Amino acid sequence: MKILYVEDDLSGTIDRLIRLFEKYLNKQAIDNLRILNNDEYGGTTDKIKEVVESTNIIEVADSFPVALQEIVNDYERYACFIVDRNLIDKKPYSFQEINQIDHNYNNALYEKYREREGDYLLVWLGTKSPSVLQKFNFLSAYPKDDIRGIETIQTFIDMKKFKEEQFFDKDDEGIVKLKKKIDKIEVLNTQYENRTFLDILRTYLDENNAELFLNVLSGKDEKNRIGANLKDIRKIYEAVLDRFAENHPEMRSVELDKSGKKIKLFNEFNKLKKDATTIDWLNKNEHINDILRNFFFSFKGICGTDGHPASYQPTINTVNALVYALKDTILWFGDKCRKHS
Repeated sequence: MKILYVEDDLSGTIDRLIRLFEKYLNKQAIDNLRILNNDEYGGTTDKIKEVVESTNIIEVADSFPVALQEIVNDYERYACFIVDRNLIDKKPYSFQEINQIDHNYNNALYEKYREREGDYLLVWLGTKSPSVLQKFNFLSAYPKDDIRGIETIQTFIDMKKFKEEQFFDKDDEGIVKLKKKIDKIEVLNTQYENRTFLDILRTYLDENNAELFLNVLSGKDEKNRIGANLKDIRKIYEAVLDRFAENHPEMRSVELDKSGKKIKLFNEFNKLKKDATTIDWLNKNEHINDILRNFFFSFKGICGTDGHPASYQPTINTVNALVYALKDTILWFGDKCRKHS
């Protein structure tokens, strides 16, 4: 989950970006933004976007077409929308650009929402998924009561799907209020606090495994998610082993067990066997220590597909214990991948 920040004048609002997102921008990012802000030629939009989006928490849309495209295609992956209402002054757009994204967009809508493009984004979301409107915030120089004939927005307010308190002025007081609201979004805080682990998963696995991990972190204390969390932990653990094996082709070699019988760490489909054989091989060859070996056996035994004995039922405590074990496993995995690259 991320923040979608929609603003067509990025170079003129760098100070505001720093103030709003200071919590999620590291010192290097803030320094880079200040350098761009002091550049006599002005920081380019692409450079500003690159710095802000390096957080992996904030995504920037610097024009109405880009914002609409993102919302139409992916609105469900955002925990917060921060939208400037006027999106044509710095980045003019054509009717055709919008119509290609939203075929319901016509000339009447073009005239109605011109210079209030942010209102159209709100209306589009409210029509598709009214519950999402609680995540929507206007950042505007216009007074919040200046809806200017946009009856649908007033209808959302009357239906209590949207509140006047979700309008924030661009003055100091408005920025402070909006920043406090952003800083309290739990899923974003979870993502920020666990950015080290998420960055490793994104870098050496993929976004899907990072999202699985974030889902586990967000739901680790929910009783009705125990089973789902165990399955997701198992998926991440197995993805880690598969990627590690890609970097260590010697794992494909034939080994001998204690009785002298030949065993293979890979089956005929070249997929790693996620059983005791693999774990013991990793330990024997000093890829993992005894602590990680025990963690791996816990993933295999508790998160396995064979079910649990009637005498043992995993609890929220089980999930939390495995989350910490998985964090250590991810750190180990990141270290191994860095040394291999």
